[in-house]
Amino acid sequence: MKRNDAVESSFAEIKVGDLLRVQGEKSDDRTHITAEEITAGSFLRAGGTVTAVNTSTGEVTIKNGQTGQPLIIRTRKRSMLRRIPPDIAELLEKRQSSSKNLQERIENSPAITVADLKKGDMVLVSATVGTDPSRATAVMLLTGEKAFMARLLQTQQRNLQEMNPGLPGDILGGGSGFQDPP
Repeated sequence: MKRNDAVESSFAEIKVGDLLRVQGEKSDDRTHITAEEITAGSFLRAGGTVTAVNTSTGEVTIKNGQTGQPLIIRTRKRSMLRRIPPDIAELLEKRQSSSKNLQERIENSPAITVADLKKGDMVLVSATVGTDPSRATAVMLLTGEKAFMARLLQTQQRNLQEMNPGLPGDILGGGSGFQDPP
């Protein structure tokens, strides 16, 4: 799902807990922004260990590392599923690249399908949420070498507790609101 998939909305549709991304001019004292564009939406950022894969429905069940509960991740045609290769993992850990450059590298990482995932794999997902908190629709699902993913998940959990998304802003949703068409 790309930024171009965002749909026009209104302030009335923004809810407490939504992530916001504002683009515009900062004031000289850096306390205000004159917004040119605001994107918003409800996103779940979670990670955990794959416990089941259903290739016929395109769903992956994980044990959510934050709650310990099962979370069913539905993938759609436009969900981005990527395996992070070791060189990109190294850049992420060292933060040696700009957000845009890292996002581009992640997007250009090897695409995978649900069939490529197996029990025991670790994943990090940014997803849209619906009325059922045990289910979500993947915007982006990342997997990679197990030790790297474990460190990434640990950092993500710590940063979520501090209300900081952890990865550079555009990675794993970064506050841009996208609606998956029905």
